[in-house]
Amino acid sequence: MVKNKEKKGEVIDTIFSPEHTEKYAIGAAGGWSPYDFRIHFYSARYKSNPPGEEDIENEKFAYYINSTVILPPKPTKELAVWLLAHISDFEKNNAELLVEEGAPLKNLIKTIEYLSKYDLEELKKKLKKSEEGAEKKARIEEVKQKVARKKKSK
Repeated sequence: MVKNKEKKGEVIDTIFSPEHTEKYAIGAAGGWSPYDFRIHFYSARYKSNPPGEEDIENEKFAYYINSTVILPPKPTKELAVWLLAHISDFEKNNAELLVEEGAPLKNLIKTIEYLSKYDLEELKKKLKKSEEGAEKKARIEEVKQKVARKKKSK
């Protein structure tokens, strides 16, 4: 399949390679280094491990990382801008997408424990900090609402 894109007045052909595949994902998580960003796309499915693979203990299903995309910093920012523009357009035509703060971290902690690739304690600290931030925001909003009610009642 060929798509044509215009860039600064010239047409650039975009061709899908024969190795191109599409993977469905329910979430993404990852991290960055001074050189690149790594985005792990994952899905959930019931365990049916091939012979020789370990089961993830006490789980009926597991999160499976389907693919990882590695991008330099500038294209990562361009991707973020592109995503935000399309999300904004989607929300204008549909409804606001609500996302729980820290959701990708919560969803991946068990998988990351299993894979043992990352510093789990650092991820848990980030998750706790994220949850504490959400609690503070909720308390601030509650105080603001009380102040507004008091002003109305005067």
